Parts: sequence; structure tokens; C-alpha cells
Amino acid sequence: MALLKKENKFMTLKEKEELEEAIANDILSNIQFSLVHQIVAGEAKGRAKKFVSEATEEDLAKVKKEMEKAVAAMAEAENKIAT
Repeated sequence: MALLKKENKFMTLKEKEELEEAIANDILSNIQFSLVHQIVAGEAKGRAKKFVSEATEEDLAKVKKEMEKAVAAMAEAENKIAT
């Protein structure tokens, strides 16, 4: 791999970025999907908690109503597919 053939012990910024990209790709290639799901779910829960803690009562009521509409629309779509 070209990234590892450098004789000089100091890497350029571009080389560091390329190595970082290669390491990230290796991690993604070797990580189990269940772990990816856990990481994303944890991030989503954290963002939701932050939103709820910072939102006004009006914001919360609006979001709740929108979520209920979305759930109802999904259920309706699933019923159409099933029939």
C-alpha cells in the first residue's frame, strides 16, 4: 500500500488524511452490523433526549402530533400493501 512506503518518518497532511481514510474504511469493513446499529441507536437516543430537554411544551406537542400522523400514514400504507 502506497500509504505505508514513506521513508521519511514525518507524514504530510495529505498522507495523514489518506491514512485516516484507509483506517476508517478498514474499521467499517470489519465492524459487525449489530454494533453499527447500537452506535447509531445511541446517537439517535442522545439527540432525541437533547431535543426533548431543550424544547418548549408547544414544540413537544407539535412534534408529538406530527409523529402520530406519520405512524398513522405508515400503518395505512402497510394496510394498502397487505391487501
